[in-house]
Amino acid sequence: NTLEKLSIEPIEALGTPFNAEIHSAIQQQESAEYDDGIVMMQFQRGYKVGQRLIRPAMVMVSMGAAAEDSAEPPETGAPLEESDSVEAAEESDNVQAPEEADAGQPRL
Repeated sequence: NTLEKLSIEPIEALGTPFNAEIHSAIQQQESAEYDDGIVMMQFQRGYKVGQRLIRPAMVMVSMGAAAEDSAEPPETGAPLEESDSVEAAEESDNVQAPEEADAGQPRL
């Protein structure tokens, strides 16, 4: 194997504690299977030569089990009706109707 000939070692990430020196966390997710801070998925393998990092492993890290009282998403308020947002935009001085914005501009 070419990697072995060059002394390049893959980084074993799955199931290990997250280490910012050799892992690049691109996502976190709650998990009943993995404790908080444990790598639960590897998207791209990392490599090192001896103690020198060549490429960090891109991983997903567990946030631990979900708390039972946080099963429902937090309330963010009622969504705006489309007519409400249009009326608010029309009231704004910074908003121009498309025909006003293009006035005097040649069409391509």
